[in-house]
Amino acid sequence: MKINTITLSKLEYEALEKKCAAYDVLINSGTEIVTLSLLDYEEMVQRISDLELLIANLTEKITLLKNGRSSKTSSTPPAHDYAKKYQKSLRIKSGLKSGGQIGHKGSTLEFSVIPDEVIPHYPQNTCLNCGGELSGAIFEQESRKQEIVVPIPIVPKAVEHQLFSCKCPHCGKKSQGEYPEKLKANVQYHPDVMAFVGYLSVYQYMPFQRITHLLKHGYGVFLSEGTIHNMLCALAKKAEGFIYPEIKRRIECAPVVGSDETGMKIHQAPNQATGEEIKQKRGWMWTFQSDTLTYLTVSFSRGFDTVHDLFINGFPTAVYVVSVRKLCKQPIMIRCI
Repeated sequence: MKINTITLSKLEYEALEKKCAAYDVLINSGTEIVTLSLLDYEEMVQRISDLELLIANLTEKITLLKNGRSSKTSSTPPAHDYAKKYQKSLRIKSGLKSGGQIGHKGSTLEFSVIPDEVIPHYPQNTCLNCGGELSGAIFEQESRKQEIVVPIPIVPKAVEHQLFSCKCPHCGKKSQGEYPEKLKANVQYHPDVMAFVGYLSVYQYMPFQRITHLLKHGYGVFLSEGTIHNMLCALAKKAEGFIYPEIKRRIECAPVVGSDETGMKIHQAPNQATGEEIKQKRGWMWTFQSDTLTYLTVSFSRGFDTVHDLFINGFPTAVYVVSVRKLCKQPIMIRCI
């Protein structure tokens, strides 16, 4: 709601107050006709309108404060919260200047011992000093410089596997070679492509459309979003057997474990028997992290029962860092932030 305001000096405001007081005296004295200049009348009308808008705005704020409505209890964005509680940082100032500190291990590009390509740069055919020809001169290398080149787009390599057979010269029986076990279709992507897609999606958090654009323009590989989905499902199925349980076990034994959760809508598959679509449900994406590993899971609960169901033994050797204060009531070593 836009509020029109008028900026007045102190003297102008006092003069206007005196005029308003004089008009009040005339009205209260019973005078039937009050004579006002057009300018004074417009100023009074504008002031009354501004005050009414201000009162309406303040009334709305008071109502919101009484009801306790905020971004944590409703869909109101955080920018519209009233009476914000600003938390003071617990970080202790070190007194050091910003930037790299003394003893910091830096990094720089190193020369390649065997470069992939060498481009020589010789002087012109004539001497720059006397103008004589340099055709018979012996050249010596003065210095060298290298640059790292990444060709864009990176052209994919097509590898063809050919299966051969032959007949035994003794018995006439046919013998043939065997394809590698990884080859299932006539034309397919190498497992490294699937691993790279998993890296972009899971580690770099790239959406499907961006992955398709990157592979198309940067690597010359044309993948549909459906193919990416199938690749991720295949990787997830492989990880369920050993990799994901091992990540969970290592996080459980880590010295420090942090967790957080965020709300999300979960789409469930329709009922196969009736064909009835199931409505979306409110769920939570939980993240458990150590200094090197991350474990993600989905739950319909935001409470401690999710942590207990996943980690039955708790975190016996860990300091558990959480952002939900109600979890601090549980009998494990927890530090709330």
